[in-house]
Amino acid sequence: MPNENTNLHAPKESDLLAAAFNSTESVRFIVSKDGTILAFNRKAFENASLLHGKSLKRGDSLFTYANDPANEVENALRKDCERAFKGETFIKENEIHYASESVGFNQNLFRSYLI
Repeated sequence: MPNENTNLHAPKESDLLAAAFNSTESVRFIVSKDGTILAFNRKAFENASLLHGKSLKRGDSLFTYANDPANEVENALRKDCERAFKGETFIKENEIHYASESVGFNQNLFRSYLI
């Protein structure tokens, strides 16, 4: 009798990880040290379209989407990314002001072990 844990149609691990990455209502990016977007989830794509009127794509700069000169969000994000790439893990509350509204969000920053 075959082992119940053996399933010929089981999803691949990469498919399971992609499902978890895309199933959250949190915006998720994987970026290089210079802020180049290497990967993003469904929610990040939706928010880029809704809040920035842009179609998010790999190779874009993360800092393009943090443009809020009044609050210096871009500069703060650059410093936070630098901290994360040095190995620090932290959560930070932030807010971006748009012409018609302000959007508050939490940033969870951490270093990926692939980069």
